[in-house]
Amino acid sequence: MYLKENTELQGGKYRVLDLLDVESGTVTYIAEQPDSGLKVLVVEVFNGWCCYRSADGRTVSVLNDREGNAEFVAYLCGLFKKMIKVIAALDKPYFMPFIETFAENGTVYACWKYPKGQSLHDYVRANGKMTEKDAVMYIKELAAALEKMHEKRMLHLNVNPHTVYIDKNGEVVLRGFTIPMCLVESHASGRDSDAPFSVSYMRFAAVEANCSSDIRSLTPAADVFSLGAMLFFLVSGKMPPYANDLIDNGTPFYNFAKADMPSRRLVHAIESAMRLRYKERPQSIAEFLQLLDGKWWHKCMRWFK
Repeated sequence: MYLKENTELQGGKYRVLDLLDVESGTVTYIAEQPDSGLKVLVVEVFNGWCCYRSADGRTVSVLNDREGNAEFVAYLCGLFKKMIKVIAALDKPYFMPFIETFAENGTVYACWKYPKGQSLHDYVRANGKMTEKDAVMYIKELAAALEKMHEKRMLHLNVNPHTVYIDKNGEVVLRGFTIPMCLVESHASGRDSDAPFSVSYMRFAAVEANCSSDIRSLTPAADVFSLGAMLFFLVSGKMPPYANDLIDNGTPFYNFAKADMPSRRLVHAIESAMRLRYKERPQSIAEFLQLLDGKWWHKCMRWFK
């Protein structure tokens, strides 16, 4: 279903080394430029509900089992190109250097320089949970990256420990720019498919980002939810709960011993960001950062004195 190791793109300019991620509408590969040895990330538009890989192992073809598939795939490719045009203008800090976008194999690709460092997932797996000071530092850098995107009227909708890196300088680098899952699932509603996606990623995504039928209805509060889930992951070393657990228990900390609880300030910031109803969350990155800085908590303390 995916490009195989050593597959060449752009006449040998890029060579696929490994499969990195499969999302709802895109596939991400680790590749290299053979002449320079430069490692790159190559993102391919590939929707497993509407497309299949032809016998040559390269060409993406559209399934004819449903009316409108061809138009929908063309729409996704057009949307992806518009997204990349905006993202390409977002450079350091916090974003990978963009290389190019191109059309090949019946689909669209985008390339970035591979970030030298490790994902937050790999960091926590190797080192355990972070101190609150370090966690807040990285979350603030991630928040700054998301705020840049929001200023361009774009949401990320795919923030999770695999798409956030710590580079060799100890700074956050954001990747994972993909087609929103809600768009793909809306078109694929009622269909069976072997198109995989990581269920664990859904723990970091707001409910509306997974099930909204209209992407235009999504707000920055969707990315705020992911920030809260990421902060939970960093300070606890545990995956955040699924939505049904939040419904049943009201807090992501429902099974924590008192000794394992982070500070009240962080608990409040995380619980506020991870509320299921988007209108009850902080509505912007700036509002979330106010909670993270404890401004809301200090006001409450003064009121109760």
